[in-house]
Amino acid sequence: RRLFATAPSWVATLAAFFLAVSPTYLALGSVARHWVFIGLLVAIILRLLVSDLKRKYFWSLLAAGLAMGISTIAGVGVVLTLLWLVLATGKNILGKIKEVVTGLIAFTFLALVPNLLYPQSLGFVNDVSLLSGKSLPAALGSAPQFLLTAGRVEILLIALATVGILFLIHSRKSFGWLVLIFALFYSLLFYFFFHFETRFLTPLLPLFALVAAYGSWRLMNFKVRPLMQSLVGLIILAMLITGLRFAYLTYQDDTRALAYDWALKNIPAGSRVIVAGDLLRLPVVEVPIGKFSRRTDQAEVSLAKAGIDYGLAFNALNLYTFNPDTDRELVLELIEATSLDYVIIDDDSPWQTVLSDILTSGEEIKDLTGSGERFLYTAGHFWGFLWELWQFDRFGPEIKIFKL
Repeated sequence: RRLFATAPSWVATLAAFFLAVSPTYLALGSVARHWVFIGLLVAIILRLLVSDLKRKYFWSLLAAGLAMGISTIAGVGVVLTLLWLVLATGKNILGKIKEVVTGLIAFTFLALVPNLLYPQSLGFVNDVSLLSGKSLPAALGSAPQFLLTAGRVEILLIALATVGILFLIHSRKSFGWLVLIFALFYSLLFYFFFHFETRFLTPLLPLFALVAAYGSWRLMNFKVRPLMQSLVGLIILAMLITGLRFAYLTYQDDTRALAYDWALKNIPAGSRVIVAGDLLRLPVVEVPIGKFSRRTDQAEVSLAKAGIDYGLAFNALNLYTFNPDTDRELVLELIEATSLDYVIIDDDSPWQTVLSDILTSGEEIKDLTGSGERFLYTAGHFWGFLWELWQFDRFGPEIKIFKL
């Protein structure tokens, strides 16, 4: 209401609806990814910035600093706050310098604390790809590339948001420029330093939802009103149906979870099993030797020795955290040491080539077909358009189980 004073109250409700049916939010919420909280941070900062608080810029920067304990990407809250300051205050910016500097000091302190307490939280640094294969022409097109590849499943929201931004800029409202500049900056940030994935859109979605709701209202009152109202109504209906379809697929569970359940019911306890599926493992009877021993395996064996019923367990070799390029020989030695009973593998596993001869000699007894790599909701990867959600019945890679 404070952003769009002349708009009716249902515009605010429509913005909330757009987030409620967002496939990205539904997916990340279902697996409790921290990126959802960054979207909340953006909403909190916006609420502070439109408020009548005397030191709202300080509180906005403080909120960004506190959120650094959740994710380093919360730092974009600083950019959002400073953009608002420049666009909203104009010539009066000098009067806010002391408040902003104090806020930046508080942010810096709060940003350092999590990293001092837990340096491993900076593990993402290994994924930084600064200037690696980057070019200026590609950078200029980074925003459309980001939105039209990683954002395909949100294409209707992005389309309405684009309309809303154009209406806002045409009406000389600074919020349109804020969303546009922030989206361009954010896209460049991930182009130069990282790569594009759907979950990285999360900080942009609250902004897109607001301008999309505004754009919907303006469209419904634009020239041929009955036609425009019908068009907006159809888009909103399509977004609702898409959200419901996405929620339905989520409740069908992932192919890896189904493969795990099937194995517990159909594979005898103690069987020798190789598991080569991304994020898929079976409980173990004993800790694997050498580098194949993990804390999870050790914990399961410790529970069994303590007399705690952990459920069925297997002589399982879980390979999903290992690389065939470096661990191939060790795996083959373990396989040759004892006979195998079963192999559980996904179609995209890097171990397919290594295990090909073994798979050929076995009998396929179960095939669980999923969405494949185009829609991996556990990782927040969605490379398909929303209508592709009707081309499969569950999420996850295709899992095949062989009896040897």
